[in-house]
Amino acid sequence: MDPVAIDPRADALIAPFRQAWADARARLPARRDLAVRLGDVALWALDGEGIVLDARLAAEGTHHPMDAGDPRGLDRWRRALACLLEAEATAALPEGRGPAWVKAGLAIHAAGRAAPGLGLDLVDLAAGRGGDLGAWPRGGGSVIAAWDRSGDGWSRGLRAWTEGVTPADVLDAARAVLSAEGVGGVADAPRRPAVDVPATLGSWCLTRVAVPAHARGGRIDIEGDGVVDPIWAAAGAPLHGVAVSGPGGCRLMPSAGGPLGAWELVTAEGFGQVFGARGLVFEFRADGRLQVVFADAFVGGFDALPLADRLGTSGVARARWRVAGPAALSVHDIDTSGVTMHGKGAERFAMPMGEAGLAGGLRAMAESPWRWTRRDDRRLVLSGRIGGGPVTLVLAAPAVDA
Repeated sequence: MDPVAIDPRADALIAPFRQAWADARARLPARRDLAVRLGDVALWALDGEGIVLDARLAAEGTHHPMDAGDPRGLDRWRRALACLLEAEATAALPEGRGPAWVKAGLAIHAAGRAAPGLGLDLVDLAAGRGGDLGAWPRGGGSVIAAWDRSGDGWSRGLRAWTEGVTPADVLDAARAVLSAEGVGGVADAPRRPAVDVPATLGSWCLTRVAVPAHARGGRIDIEGDGVVDPIWAAAGAPLHGVAVSGPGGCRLMPSAGGPLGAWELVTAEGFGQVFGARGLVFEFRADGRLQVVFADAFVGGFDALPLADRLGTSGVARARWRVAGPAALSVHDIDTSGVTMHGKGAERFAMPMGEAGLAGGLRAMAESPWRWTRRDDRRLVLSGRIGGGPVTLVLAAPAVDA
């Protein structure tokens, strides 16, 4: 007995693989019994009367136009079997919130697992290497297959369909899909070329990212709906990563990767003490230059205040900064020759700082990388080491005029 009612035109197409279809249907994770007919559709469609198969599957020749010329292309009978299994699995899915590529991917995955010896999913997994799931939802089969390698692809895909999915949810699968090895035995399938920044990604794009080495290093910023990993490039090192855009697409933009702008030192903590500070401004520039302005500067505890009334430090020091890792920077090429210590009041004098005082402390910042964090209160916190001990600097952004 036929699994479903079939119109006479579809019957001739299905007859050679009728038994294979019946066997495969029993292995579908979910299905609905539907009538089948031919019509003017792309591969297959569902309507109120059942499954509509692309009439070109019953035309002369061995391949459907989609598969013609592709060495992995399925003959039209295997493609018709894949379409029937996909349609039945799709019809059995619950209402969903996920994107079209998840739904298509689930159908392709189900068909491939139900008929494992026929290679039904290979051409569609290969299509996933292009990474444009928004334009070619059938590429979603490669994502489901990647999820299946680390667990149950059907269950994870079903959650993505019913509950929704984010670009971050797809990141690990994207690495597998876009890797040299690929998934599902399609390692030699063409891959989307890696993109440099800036780059614009459309809806649900998976792509490799390759940014050449930069002397300062940097970071990739994301405008819109997307995720990139990694986003940081250390100085002098190229960045190789993966990006996934969401339904609204996104733009990947280069940024310096540091706390750009002018920041005035407010307090410093180290060596078991907390120090007050004044007159010391760090200016991080996008080209990697660092300028430190000493304007009658002073850093010290309350017991040193009398000394601050007699001595000050003024001048400009120059240095370079570069990205040392995620939210980390290093300072190098520090030149404090323009910084002097000067007397105030009756003690009028000026002398180069040399290795002493605040200039020496600034040069000691080259000892280690400095982790940085921007706080919500317009403060910048730098944490590193000076003289072998941990030191924390708290700096403030300039006041904004009302």
